Amino acid sequence: MGTMEHGIIKEARVLAWPLLRQSKIDETDQYVFVEPLLKCKIKFRDYYKSGLMRIPVFQGFLI
Repeated sequence: MGTMEHGIIKEARVLAWPLLRQSKIDETDQYVFVEPLLKCKIKFRDYYKSGLMRIPVFQGFLI
């Protein structure tokens, strides 16, 4: 649904990094593809015509 570039706090990155590292599927020079194991709450303004989220901001993990 989009790429979240801003708003991820340091504590969330520290919690997510070990899980993301274990769930890596593939990697290119710019991206790392992972299994979708974590669910996040995202705040965004609207959708672009293409269906992607406009200005997504991380709010927290859903457990």
